[in-house]
Amino acid sequence: MEKLLINPHLEMLQELQDTYAAAAGASLYLTDRSGKLVIPASILHGFGGTIEVHNETLEDFFSSHIQKLSGLHLPALYDSWIPGIQMIIAPVRVHGVTLYYVWSGILIMEGMKERISLQELEENAGRAMAAFVAGLVKAAPETGSGEAERKRMKVGKLAEILAVIVEKDAVSTHLDDRFRRISQSLQAAVQQELLPSDKINWIMETSELGEIFGFALEEAPGEYAVRHAAGPASDSLIGLTFREGEGFLGQAVLNEGPSEWTNVQRDPRTDFFYNKGLKQMASLYCFPVRCHDRIAGLMFCIRTDSLGLSSNVLHFEKMFLSLMSAYAGAQLAYSQVDKQLARIKPLLDVGRFMVSIPDIKRLLFTLVDVSLNLAVYPEGALVVYRDERLNQFQTVARGLGSTTGIESCGREMMGRYFSELEQEPSADLSPVLRQRASGRASLELPVGYEDKIYAVLAVELRTERDAEDSREILYALSTMCSLVLRLLHERQNLSHMADQTAMLLFETIRMSHPEKYRTGKRIRSVVDQWGNWTGLKVEEQAVMSRTALLMEQDPDVLLSLAPFFRQEAEWLKEIHGLLGGEITGTGRSFSKAAQIITMAILYVRGDEHLMRIERLNGVDPANRSEFRHFIVSSQTGQSQFTVHSLHAESQSRTESAEAALDKAAVKASLSPREKEVLGLILKASSNKEIAAALFISEHTVKNHLTNIFQKMGVGDRAQAIAAVFNQS
Repeated sequence: MEKLLINPHLEMLQELQDTYAAAAGASLYLTDRSGKLVIPASILHGFGGTIEVHNETLEDFFSSHIQKLSGLHLPALYDSWIPGIQMIIAPVRVHGVTLYYVWSGILIMEGMKERISLQELEENAGRAMAAFVAGLVKAAPETGSGEAERKRMKVGKLAEILAVIVEKDAVSTHLDDRFRRISQSLQAAVQQELLPSDKINWIMETSELGEIFGFALEEAPGEYAVRHAAGPASDSLIGLTFREGEGFLGQAVLNEGPSEWTNVQRDPRTDFFYNKGLKQMASLYCFPVRCHDRIAGLMFCIRTDSLGLSSNVLHFEKMFLSLMSAYAGAQLAYSQVDKQLARIKPLLDVGRFMVSIPDIKRLLFTLVDVSLNLAVYPEGALVVYRDERLNQFQTVARGLGSTTGIESCGREMMGRYFSELEQEPSADLSPVLRQRASGRASLELPVGYEDKIYAVLAVELRTERDAEDSREILYALSTMCSLVLRLLHERQNLSHMADQTAMLLFETIRMSHPEKYRTGKRIRSVVDQWGNWTGLKVEEQAVMSRTALLMEQDPDVLLSLAPFFRQEAEWLKEIHGLLGGEITGTGRSFSKAAQIITMAILYVRGDEHLMRIERLNGVDPANRSEFRHFIVSSQTGQSQFTVHSLHAESQSRTESAEAALDKAAVKASLSPREKEVLGLILKASSNKEIAAALFISEHTVKNHLTNIFQKMGVGDRAQAIAAVFNQS
């Protein structure tokens, strides 16, 4: 990793060092751990020519002092050289290891210049070095403690930036190297026309997930034997046999997807390997190899040390082995080997960005598009997803013709996979090949986890042969999608939990501070309307909405109660700063979200006039203009509604809508919540708007409407509104 800075970034590093030297007002030097200068020094005080003469002497100086700095983790003022002369030294640390040092020129503290003696330096380093240092001392101004601290912070910041560059380069270089090695291995395996077993060895030896690899084949129904192995002490594993359900490997072949076990040192199942001479084992990763409709083999990887890989590298390596297991299955079938190899690279590329997909809708579109790119001669694709929270189905289709045909295919899949009569306790996620009436083949791939199906991808292909050739790669894609879907569901559940907790905290002030409660609801409503008006992402709008509800909560207390409110707590602190008259946040400008919520607060508290937000400090003019435009647009819409409703108001002039609502609620024995829903119906609110206003789901709104209509003896909204205003 130390060599990462040597070649690619010399010019950039030189400019960066020169800039920080000017900003700190001090000469700067960058050395490696041996004291060698990485780039030329950035010299102030006019000694640029002289420093080149003394580079070797300076590097000896740096080297000798680095030995004393093994415990240095933060930038520090170093005074262990010549009494009265100090230097700033900042370590460049990556993953807890110091790789480089940033050194400043000398600092002469106030009142110390006249006391400095260079006699000892002349005796130890020679007259030339002493004369050089004397020139530096003479040119260097005396520095106060405050200025010295400022310089120390600047040098420390440069070291932090260098650490980021080194770390990013390390990750990038590692992944580039991995892709290159994988590509070379696959190309060599194809070009040399190796036997399938030799190609599998090429694949296993390419991965960095562990040190020992093995490949087992099904010898008889339910019986497997290890036929190929690679790595230290792996020869003893060849010939090892096991049955389905027996030990780690036997359990792995029963799973549909990859299996892994970590920290297995004391697990008795490791005896299966220890008895074969494998004395050290920390983790085991298994990847079933499917051939047509059965598991025909198992690829496994053993890690002997307990040192974990970084999450990115671990994810990449497991993804690679999972894909290679699909490839191995295709090899066992001796069919379309070249086509499988050609499609592995795109799937690897997909895997890198699929984990960053922000929502389920985007995932469904990606799944359809990628499946059409990976399949052999595809005619079209359809994915059906069941949203259990909303009890709704979503479909995305490409290339399947008319809307009627898509709906028919979608309904057929809904009935087949999501009917309560069809849903089995243990859902099978294996691909299913079906024959269409059109003569085309359809490969259906369930997507789910924990024995439950949440979506089904159907890819139509020209023939059954095309479907069989596409089976393994599409199954790998659906498995990858299952992992991503699980991550998105967990994110949704966390957001839902945060919504419920925020609502509970907000409800605590209903009785004790009713005015704050009403104001808080209105603030949240304004924030939500702004989010809808600007087209804000659902996740960000939800966080802003919760922040508006939590205005009366202490940010620090909030974090201690619910750590998932981290973003809300940060915004609350910024809002408090804005309301307190601060101009900027901690070392930076306030976030846009905090600015919008603060303007919503002042707008609501100011009787919904814009005057107060005009005097608010710390708000970006563009954000202020946007919020002003939003409010004016909203008021225009409300004014139009009022004009059109004048006739209705004239008809009910003898009795206010509120009084009519109270009377209707008593007459029909409506609950307080049902009365709130009916009141919003009178305002022509949709189910979605009612759900947002009352912080409930649309499904709950529908239940309330059913109860209201039944109690009032009406059949729909129009009859309910008429019943309220036509009471005798």
